[in-house]
Amino acid sequence: MVVCVSEVSRLSVIVAAREFETFVPRFQNALQQVLEEIGIPAATIEKERKEMNDVAFAHTKNRSVLGTMNDFFFQLRWALKERPDFSPLDHALSLSRIPVGPYPHYRIPADETRAVMEFQGRTPI
Repeated sequence: MVVCVSEVSRLSVIVAAREFETFVPRFQNALQQVLEEIGIPAATIEKERKEMNDVAFAHTKNRSVLGTMNDFFFQLRWALKERPDFSPLDHALSLSRIPVGPYPHYRIPADETRAVMEFQGRTPI
């Protein structure tokens, strides 16, 4: 699995690590599912999908994001053993409810995504 994490909200999207050629559309579909499940309006999701035509991959140098990802990997290692029937979407939604930093106060990624989208009118992915 590939775990993609938003630097802004820490919302995660989990995609199967197969067939790199089809990764982008599978990521876009997985993101759409996560956004739908956390209550983002369909029009906002469609706008985000249109803005995702150009995709770039890069390593993060943000140590806070790396810390969050390490926490998520720890959670996933446990969850994959305890909940083998969960789909990647189920796991991503579970991670979206885990409090994370480095905010002044820990925040929930799903709540932070909704708040940022309301403020900026788009997804912080």
